[in-house]
Amino acid sequence: MFGSKCKKTFKNFVTLSIVVVATIVTFVFTLFQSYLEYSYLENERQILTDFYISDQKIKLKNEIYGLVSNIDKNANLKASLSEQISLRNKNSQEFSFNLYDKTSDATKFANALALVQNNKKEAFKLTKNENEVSDISFAKAINSDLIILAHSDLGKLNQKLQKHIEVFKQNQLSRYLGVFAALLAFGLAMYMLKIYGKKYKKYKESKEISLKEFENVSKTLKEKIANNADNKNSVPYHQYKNIISLFANIIKLDSNFKITSVNESICKNVNKCQEKLIGKDFSYLCEELYYGDIDEVYEYMREQKVWHGILNLKTKNSKYAIHAVISPFNDPESHENGYIVTGYDVSKFVITQEYIKRHLHDPLTKLPNRQALIDKISSSDEYSFIACLDIIKFKQINEYYGFNTGDKVLEKIAKMLKKIADEKDLELFKLSNDNFAFIGKSDKWDIQSFKNYADEIVSQVKNKAIIINGNKFNINVVFGISSDVSQLISAEIARDYAKQNKVNSVIFDEKKETLIRTINLTQEVKKAIEDNRIVLYKQGIIDNSSKKIIKYECLMRMIDRNGKIIAPCDFLNIAKESDLYKELTKIVIANSFEYFDKHKENFSINFAIDDILSSEILDFLKAKLLKYKDIGKRLTIEIVEDEGIGNFEKVLAFIKEVKTYGCKVAIDDFGTGYSNFEYLLRLNADIIKFDGSMIKNIDKDEHSRRIVELMVAFSKDLGVDTVAEFVHSKEVSNVINDIGINSSQGYFCDEPKPLELAS
Repeated sequence: MFGSKCKKTFKNFVTLSIVVVATIVTFVFTLFQSYLEYSYLENERQILTDFYISDQKIKLKNEIYGLVSNIDKNANLKASLSEQISLRNKNSQEFSFNLYDKTSDATKFANALALVQNNKKEAFKLTKNENEVSDISFAKAINSDLIILAHSDLGKLNQKLQKHIEVFKQNQLSRYLGVFAALLAFGLAMYMLKIYGKKYKKYKESKEISLKEFENVSKTLKEKIANNADNKNSVPYHQYKNIISLFANIIKLDSNFKITSVNESICKNVNKCQEKLIGKDFSYLCEELYYGDIDEVYEYMREQKVWHGILNLKTKNSKYAIHAVISPFNDPESHENGYIVTGYDVSKFVITQEYIKRHLHDPLTKLPNRQALIDKISSSDEYSFIACLDIIKFKQINEYYGFNTGDKVLEKIAKMLKKIADEKDLELFKLSNDNFAFIGKSDKWDIQSFKNYADEIVSQVKNKAIIINGNKFNINVVFGISSDVSQLISAEIARDYAKQNKVNSVIFDEKKETLIRTINLTQEVKKAIEDNRIVLYKQGIIDNSSKKIIKYECLMRMIDRNGKIIAPCDFLNIAKESDLYKELTKIVIANSFEYFDKHKENFSINFAIDDILSSEILDFLKAKLLKYKDIGKRLTIEIVEDEGIGNFEKVLAFIKEVKTYGCKVAIDDFGTGYSNFEYLLRLNADIIKFDGSMIKNIDKDEHSRRIVELMVAFSKDLGVDTVAEFVHSKEVSNVINDIGINSSQGYFCDEPKPLELAS
């Protein structure tokens, strides 16, 4: 009687004990998972906050610099700034601007002045509301009396962060409901334990049990418990199995790193069944770490050490990562030894980190990008210089050979530069398009030593040809260098100056005044385009037999803000470096076609090789030729190029296409530089124009006269018309006529006149 009831009571007691243990495990895992999710959300919140604030700082600074560069230097400074600020406040939804004057806004001026008490006369300020940054300000002193303050409201950021908090609270609610259910089950189990405990005590007190009978009962209980533990369908084992499977990823390895068991969570997350995993090497499931070398894991296991980190597990369609702990084990009873891998899911965290990493790296070259460079130089003062590198005429590689070839050239150049950087303790970054940047630490480099090395890099790159798909590319590069590491734009300005003046490298600090004038002129050209202050003049070309004008050449001019006429030699090269040149070419085409559609005269316009190679310009030209039906037969396109034609096939295709519209083609500045008889023979030109350097002293320079005579004779044999430029006197005109040149152009023949004023 006693034995039967005692067994039943003890069985219930053991069952409830396992329920209590399972409830506690559930409770602990629930709290642990909540903690992990909270930590992840806080980490993501901080990442988003830092990224957004950094982004807004850059935008604020650029807005202020842009505003200052657009002010009218000739007007009242305060009035001009107020006008610009009013326009910015009206057009910008993201930023607001204020101008504080020492005389009229003394208090606000004093507050703003406190921010800019440094060498740069500028600073950022973060305003916090409780624990959140609610406002970013950037102050810049214009002079001792004026300070500009720009603001950025971080309301959008706080809205994003609030959404993360709401998601966390929703998840927490479900967790708390689970905890409440676990506590309820725990309370019920404790109550039942109390009842069965009393019954057990009652039976124990009511009967005297012999030692032999007690031993028999104990033996029976032990056997039952052992059988219960081996029975995988029993309730305690099943509950334990479900709890572990729900909250952890578990992999068991033998001493040879082969998988001996995995739990259901692993199978579900990697989308593979147990049969496919058991017996496979660990590398079948995991072959890489999120950060580091997988060999490190095997080294720890061989040395019987505990390893922890992030493992990337192989899946079919997505990325699955776990934060894992790998521990060795040794069971003395079963003589089994190996390793246990346990971990929790961190895939969202890894995906977020990789997104940020992609944002900070160039996808083609895998080098840190412009944003990464800005982050680094804005947070450190250990660098002595910043240098920007540009590949000369890389755009022509893209336009002629295609972007795939251009990308392969960039990849090879990037590897070449990365090797140089690693060998010389430099840091390399990939900027936009074909631009790279170097920075060097003060304890390794000064600005002059890097300039000397930059000249060596130019030679190394130039002398090492790059071969892609059988095409050989000789690459030329230039450097712009600045000691003001925090101002990337200063190195970029120096780079553009080096490119324009065909020198290997330029230090911003040495050419500061010249470069600032270049910046101002660039802004002036841009504003002139916006204000329609790019105008055309026409200059007549005289037939040397009839002495009548047979054609007009269209010449570009810029009118500055004071009404002064600026010649193209003062702004065309700058326009090429600032991507404004295409707009100027379009203005020449549009305005000349409109004018000569009404005036039925022959005319010519200039095209550089960059224009010919640009599909955008070609499409624009063809559209105008179709619009003005009869203008093609009156148009001559003068090809101008001071660096040689490296892409004859594309130039020939251009000439062939424009000739279908009736256009003629002339080679400008013939006889000097790169313009030679090879051009004449290969390009099938209709006209050559002798350069002014050969014509202006032809009445006094016998050597020039003989060269021109030979060229004229050769041209006549080919049936090509000839034009002499820079005919500035009667004496020069007489020699031109004696030699037999067909036409003349110069101030002696006709002075340039504005199109709108020409009769």
